Amino acid sequence: MATRSLSFRTAFTDIACILLLSLVLLLLLYVFDEPVHRGFFCDDESIRYPVPKYQTVSDVTVGVVAVGVPIIVVVIMEIVQSGFVHPTSLVLFGWTPHLWMVQCYAHIGVFLFGGGMQLLTVEAAKRLVGRLRPHFLAACLPVALDCTAAGHKYITSYTCSGNPDLIKDARLSFPSGHSSLSFYAATFIIMYLQIRMTWEGSKLLKHLLQFLAVMAAWATALSRVSDYMHHWSDVLSGIVIGTLFGILTILFMSNLHWKKELSDDHMELISLLQRTNFPYSTTESSSRVLSAPC
Repeated sequence: MATRSLSFRTAFTDIACILLLSLVLLLLLYVFDEPVHRGFFCDDESIRYPVPKYQTVSDVTVGVVAVGVPIIVVVIMEIVQSGFVHPTSLVLFGWTPHLWMVQCYAHIGVFLFGGGMQLLTVEAAKRLVGRLRPHFLAACLPVALDCTAAGHKYITSYTCSGNPDLIKDARLSFPSGHSSLSFYAATFIIMYLQIRMTWEGSKLLKHLLQFLAVMAAWATALSRVSDYMHHWSDVLSGIVIGTLFGILTILFMSNLHWKKELSDDHMELISLLQRTNFPYSTTESSSRVLSAPC
């Protein structure tokens, strides 16, 4: 049997793609460090909330959890599914790694690459849109702004006297990065478990884990509204972006695929065809059984 070599070139190319994506993200943050400066209506009540003293889910927390938990899930699942079996078709620099290591390399690499694309999309939108957070006026502290005299007038010329870092951050409301990242991780976990977790000891354990992933992401998204960090539409947009990237990552970038389960009647039909030496294919017989009238 020919041995397929997981060469240095293959591993280097994969790692280089992830590093290149990271470099593009860093360049984006450097070139577009200052987001678009948008004006506001002086009587806009949606940006008059106080600056939150703390965030329910901090940037560090969502980053560590949204990246760390999926990686832990993948490692545990691949060890359980593959054990410490050595693959016979893979060689890495002359060394044959365990099958679970190869699977983790593939799934975690895809997860990180998809997450990088999701993050790049969100950060680009934040800086190009420059939507004001609900606490913008409290962070900006505009100088000599008479809202009573201005009325329902769009203000474009104003000077902020608040903390520069708070002011810049207060222009990054759309879309919600916390919501996008948390739902990307949750979607990846849900679809990964649906495909890879085949343990039949309990039919509910897999769905319980999937539900917990959704609830963790949902709680994170809701906290962004209650903390006055985002408008509800920012959170909704983040949820859509994160979920979409999670689905696309699994379907088009990973090697995970759903396996069609055959019914008992279908298996009995296949067994009968085998005994009678009738020529058939599993795919064709599947479609015939599914399309046969009841």
